[in-house]
Order: sequence, then structure tokens, then C-alpha cells
Amino acid sequence: GKVTTILVTHHPFMALHKLLDCGIDVLLAGHLHATHIGHAAERVEGLSALLVQAGTATSHRTREEPNSFNLLRIRRRRIDVEQYALRGRGFSRAATQIFEWENGWRRSG
Repeated sequence: GKVTTILVTHHPFMALHKLLDCGIDVLLAGHLHATHIGHAAERVEGLSALLVQAGTATSHRTREEPNSFNLLRIRRRRIDVEQYALRGRGFSRAATQIFEWENGWRRSG
């Protein structure tokens, strides 16, 4: 079966095609202090990766959004990216995006 390969960095990468060539499925970064979930794909040869940018969980250095963090639930050929945001005195789930592997990662639903 497919094994999910994750690369965790502080700074987001710009040379995504090189990471795709290495078989990276998910790139996690946080330097920008703003939540973003995107997708990089090279349709040639079915290479793709999810780009998951974390917000700011505990710092006051937010970027016009509440403190937040992401939770990834990884199953065979499927990744659920859940964003949790600070609401009042606690974090609650604010959004979920689901991606499934079908010759590349594709948003489901």
C-alpha cells in the first residue's frame, strides 16, 4: 500500500518540484503564522503533495486570524486536515479538508 511521506520544516519551500521528485506527500511549515492548505501537483507522472501551513498556536504573533493549529488524520490513501481555532478559552474545530490519493492527492467532496 501507499506510505505517506511527510517533511516538516519551519520555512515553506519554493522548489516544490524537487520535493515532488523525492516522493514527499505532505509538506508542513509554519513560518508565515497564517493557516493555508494548498496543493502542489505535477500532472506528469502523477506527482503531488499537500502543502499545510500552520497558523500560530500559542503566540500573540497572529496574522489577522485567531490562534490555530492543524491536526492531520492519515489513513491509507486519505488525509483529513482539521484546523482548530481559538474560540473563547479553548480550541474548537473550525474547518476540515479531506484529500484522497488517486494518482495524486485530490480534494474530496
